[in-house]
Amino acid sequence: MEYKISVCVPIYNVEKYFEQCLESLFTQTMLDGVEFVFVNDCTPDSSMEILQRMLGKYSKIKEHIRIFTHETNRGLAAARNTAIENIRGEYTIHVDSDDWVEPNYLEELYKTITENNADIAICNYFGHGPKGEFGVSDFSYLELQKATAHRLINLLFNYEVIPMLWIKLVRTELYKKNKILWIEGINKGEDMITSLKIFFFCKKCSFTKVPLYHYRYANGFTKKMPLLKNISQDIQSVLEIERFFKEQGTYFQYEKEIIRKKACIRLDYLFANPKCSIKKYTEVFSDVPLSCLKFTSKKISKFRELFFKIVDHKLYLFANIYLFFYSIFRFFKRGV
Repeated sequence: MEYKISVCVPIYNVEKYFEQCLESLFTQTMLDGVEFVFVNDCTPDSSMEILQRMLGKYSKIKEHIRIFTHETNRGLAAARNTAIENIRGEYTIHVDSDDWVEPNYLEELYKTITENNADIAICNYFGHGPKGEFGVSDFSYLELQKATAHRLINLLFNYEVIPMLWIKLVRTELYKKNKILWIEGINKGEDMITSLKIFFFCKKCSFTKVPLYHYRYANGFTKKMPLLKNISQDIQSVLEIERFFKEQGTYFQYEKEIIRKKACIRLDYLFANPKCSIKKYTEVFSDVPLSCLKFTSKKISKFRELFFKIVDHKLYLFANIYLFFYSIFRFFKRGV
């Protein structure tokens, strides 16, 4: 490989935050052996002008910058595919263009992955809310240094290791050798799909507890989507996960986790769908019992468990009555 690290950055409608992102990337303590691959997903704002201005400011790294442009807006998944198809680094990381990183982001992750001869290195992160509040993740990764791929996948399903790719430096060979690409059109849950795939083929994972990434909770593709469209993306995502493990012949190992994900989606669909018809109970994963959600670590109220039983016994008229009173309760709880 020509470079040590390829940093992949999609660009779409991020002019408000992009300069901060670029400033944090172009002032890294590790720039030697780093290339930056930007994908302009037909952004309608001034993001590309900001990029050109910042390249003028940091002209020394300009020769290590490559920019690819989509003729039409194709979404995050397509932008990441364009980047991954053109990278030249031994290791790869993805950065969202409305976030920013610590000065030692690349150096610390590179040190972690090379010193441990690992396929993936993972760090902690800072989370920033819409009102300026923030918190720091505190995943205790050290005891997982010797975790098997199967163990890592289970942790990922339970969000004990988060799916986001911006905290994962990955050996590029994992993407290339195993032909891991994003499914164009799936722009929600895409990090979970990809992380499950790279964990499946990963021989060794390494971790640093240092928080290195700054993530803005307020932004993102899914924040602006209608709820039912969000759920539609969730459906596509879990079906791709199911397809992948069946293709690998290991579906039986993760069947419970996949069924629980389907149950969560079905529950979201029932609560989000405004129709009073019975049909909605048979439209999304009707063969998946909601009662399987009782076995997750989340605490579920007795009223919610009652709803599960009503639906699983196909008493859909009573389930609709439940949802009617639930909507009234929510209405008054908001103080409207």
